[in-house]
Amino acid sequence: IIGGFSKVHRANASNLGLLHWLPGWPAMSLLRALDQLRPWSRPALGRRSVAVLGGTKPEKSRQGLALFVEAYDAVIPTGAVLHHCLRALGFDTGRSELGRNPVSSTEACRNVLTGPYAKKVRLPEAVVVYSSLTGGAYRVVKTGGRLEPDDAIVDVIFGKDLLDYLTNSDLRVVAGTPCVADLPNNHAIRALCEVLARDPKRNLLLGGDTVHDIRAPGQKSTGGGAALAILGHGTTPLIEELRRQARQRLRVENVHVAP
Repeated sequence: IIGGFSKVHRANASNLGLLHWLPGWPAMSLLRALDQLRPWSRPALGRRSVAVLGGTKPEKSRQGLALFVEAYDAVIPTGAVLHHCLRALGFDTGRSELGRNPVSSTEACRNVLTGPYAKKVRLPEAVVVYSSLTGGAYRVVKTGGRLEPDDAIVDVIFGKDLLDYLTNSDLRVVAGTPCVADLPNNHAIRALCEVLARDPKRNLLLGGDTVHDIRAPGQKSTGGGAALAILGHGTTPLIEELRRQARQRLRVENVHVAP
């Protein structure tokens, strides 16, 4: 019985390795996790979809951005994903959080921003910057504006156009906290919560940090990288192997043996 939803996207995972030697069946927990994500997986034509990507984990920049720009109508980078996008566009980001593997993450974002889906990436209108050199003061800077070496982006201001787009979208995914979660006056989380409170059936909050930091209604999944792969591709190597085995068993069961 194969469970472990958080590993279904890994080609070298132990549960996939077992299927090369033994027959397998999906656990109910795996089926429930897949069924939960199905409405947001590669949305059908005619349904406006938008993803807000944030947090500091490298998979959001290295895999998530490319997956979502292909499958969704618009992607709004925040958190470290935004910082890598800005670096890829040639802007300084000061001391802004970049997470692990910053070079490869910036390069992955550059590939998206120079690729065929670049127009789907919608940058926030402005960022909130913190600098210890100014006595811990915060200031608002237009996205792509000049930052000093000691500046750090800690929050984003989406702007009216992006908030309208989020409000009017049929499917909304938030994957990763869009800013430093414990700011005293948090623009991004407050704005997202206000939008997501309208018609919660459209919402999917993805990842443990997201669910913890953004207290908004909607479906919630802590699958992380596995959920990103399902939403972007609709399947994974492990799921395809389980399907192959199921088809094979069905063919064997339907073989007519003459008396």
